[in-house]
Amino acid sequence: MVSHQALFFWAKISFFLKRVLFLPAAERQVCNIINYSFFTHPGKMYAIVEIKGQQFKVSEGQEIFVHRLDAKEGDQVTFDKVLLLAKDDTYQVGQPTVEAKVNTTVLEHLKGDKVIVFKKKRRKGYRKKNGHRQSFTKIKIDSIA
Repeated sequence: MVSHQALFFWAKISFFLKRVLFLPAAERQVCNIINYSFFTHPGKMYAIVEIKGQQFKVSEGQEIFVHRLDAKEGDQVTFDKVLLLAKDDTYQVGQPTVEAKVNTTVLEHLKGDKVIVFKKKRRKGYRKKNGHRQSFTKIKIDSIA
């Protein structure tokens, strides 16, 4: 005989699993981000911002590398495409964006490590060797407003 408490517990677990497992991928990703950030950074303000087609999780004072920006060193750059804004235990998820801005300062322009691209077809005498270095910009997050 199973107790009522055990049945209630398994009912709650199955409801949770159905809710999490059958969410669309985008919503499940947002839930994972929210849960991860809540347990790892309680009380810290951060935002998920899209810069040059890539999404970055940023907080004030952080320095990150992004693809080359069309700005000079020392310039102030503002990004408007904020997808999620979190402070303490409150979250604003954009549909598609939140009305917020991330203000940054360009620190320097630099290049990444060299990547060798080597192509070959066996027994045909075809060999092609190319190198590539990606251009990056190092920026510092000044404020999230």
